[in-house]
Amino acid sequence: MKHSNKIEAFYNALKDISIVNNDLQDKRNLLKKYVYDYNKNIQTIQIDETLRKQNREIAELLDLTLNTLKESSKKWVENFDNILEKEKFRSDLENYFIIIIFGKVKAGKSSLGNFIAQNRPKNEKVEFFKYDEAGQEKTIQKLEEIDDDSFDTNNLECTVEIQGFKLNAMAWIDTPGLGSMVEENGELAREYIQSADYIIYPTSSDSPLQADEIKQLKKLFKQNKKVTICITKSDKHERRKDANGKYIKENGKIATFLVNKSLDNRTQQENYVKEEIEKVNKNQSLLGDIVSISTHTAKLGLENRDEKLLLDSNIPKFYELITEIVKEKASKLKSETPYNGLKSFIDNDVLGATANPNPLTIKIIKEKIDDLDNNIVTIQHPTSPKALIG
Repeated sequence: MKHSNKIEAFYNALKDISIVNNDLQDKRNLLKKYVYDYNKNIQTIQIDETLRKQNREIAELLDLTLNTLKESSKKWVENFDNILEKEKFRSDLENYFIIIIFGKVKAGKSSLGNFIAQNRPKNEKVEFFKYDEAGQEKTIQKLEEIDDDSFDTNNLECTVEIQGFKLNAMAWIDTPGLGSMVEENGELAREYIQSADYIIYPTSSDSPLQADEIKQLKKLFKQNKKVTICITKSDKHERRKDANGKYIKENGKIATFLVNKSLDNRTQQENYVKEEIEKVNKNQSLLGDIVSISTHTAKLGLENRDEKLLLDSNIPKFYELITEIVKEKASKLKSETPYNGLKSFIDNDVLGATANPNPLTIKIIKEKIDDLDNNIVTIQHPTSPKALIG
């Protein structure tokens, strides 16, 4: 099908970002191996007991220096673990294509999430997750928000927790309005907003852009992020007549057929939404596309290979909009080095190359070893020029 190619193009575009993301994870694992192996080796070093008996004073100096080495390597592991946790979250935000979707209950959020997840390439896996009230990420297997490898609409939309899924290099974040979440989730949602590549606000075609939705949109505009508005459920059921002019029946009842709403109806609703937003948002650059969509007719169009039904659902257009932004992000990531967190750890915690390094760095340790060398010389040769200078 011609228009299904636009859907496939989106998932293919995510692979360029995925390459960068995987490369970053390899660098994390390599640095972690170096830090952990070094600490393991340092912790096993002991002062020779023969030396301790021969010269107690030198042995005590060696003990002090060795303890510094052990303390520093242990601290590197602790700092690395702490930084890695924060850096991984931060870099995941930077190196994933992040779609964040806000909206009220029954606005069509879950249907859109379902469609994105279910129409992925067959060889791609979906990783569903949620953040609990403490802001901790948990992997969800099924039932709570996953039903047969997809979102469970009832559970997902009735919670104040942030939930979503990762697919290849995309993170789809589903959250209610900021005001309805606990403090920890609210802070997390704001972090996602600042890193979001694409923000969607769905509003139902049954009654688009109600007063409470306008209030939520105003909060999003205050974050200075562009918002695309999807008028969801832009479909209807209609009755059809047969060749004899009688309504088609199924099981003794008049049958109904799912179709897209008319272009005229959609245009009127899109214009209404635009006019309402212009009343509350003076910065028109923050208003992205306004597009009427139906995931239900799109799904039916794909199943029945009905090209027109799929095209008129506007889902191919929606995918096309996202794909352009995915390509822009992939290009940007390839032109930059997304290793800032790891580089900061090496410079600050290990090398001491920054203006205010941590106290247990290679630079500081080297100074202590130099002091140890001078002190040993002084002990062994108290009248040597080096000892006298010291």
